[in-house]
Amino acid sequence: MTKLKMVLAVTFVTAGTFAFGQGYVLSPGDSLVDVTPFNDLNHFTIQQNNISGMPIILSWQQVALNIPSGWTAYLCDNGNCFTGFPQSGTMDTVFAGDYGMLSVAIDPINITGTAFVQYAVWDNASPSQKDTLTWTISANGTAGLAQAENAKPFTVFPSVANTHITLRSGRREPVQYFLLDISGKIVSNGSMQLPETRVSVETLPEGIYFISLLDSNRNRFTERIIVKH
Repeated sequence: MTKLKMVLAVTFVTAGTFAFGQGYVLSPGDSLVDVTPFNDLNHFTIQQNNISGMPIILSWQQVALNIPSGWTAYLCDNGNCFTGFPQSGTMDTVFAGDYGMLSVAIDPINITGTAFVQYAVWDNASPSQKDTLTWTISANGTAGLAQAENAKPFTVFPSVANTHITLRSGRREPVQYFLLDISGKIVSNGSMQLPETRVSVETLPEGIYFISLLDSNRNRFTERIIVKH
């Protein structure tokens, strides 16, 4: 692999999109179903947004795991990326207004199959109230072609940014954008004001980031950028 492509599978927000539990809400929900291309490492992330107004500590435990033989796959939370899929763990403290996350990273190499991953997550202050998160990620070799076709209407520049990046779309439909850091955390998001939107990166630490654009049909385009001040 010479590049790392981070993909956040996003369901557009409706009243039923969020799953509630204790002092957090799940985003985009408690389940992700997606297709991933061959020979590409993608992260599929479910966030736990802290709405409690105070710091919370989240723990997690494996419920079910089925990864096709030969795939590269592992789990990340908001503090660590692991070798494989641990049975249980505790995230770093999630402060008010911030979020925890569980992210499944997958590169299917060139092997067709479907991964099924389930983890329970809960607020340590309310351990009896648990949410079960589910990932169903398939690979069949055609996803990369579809993504490339969907990518054509979008432009992201510059690739090395100091103060801002510009997003440009040739489509007339609404487009959502998500800016992610190298761990898969969303650091900025919003709706594009067509045909062009500027997104500030002035306050972000230097490093590699990923901008993901999604239209109303869930077609996505993901591009890597570098922030350098």
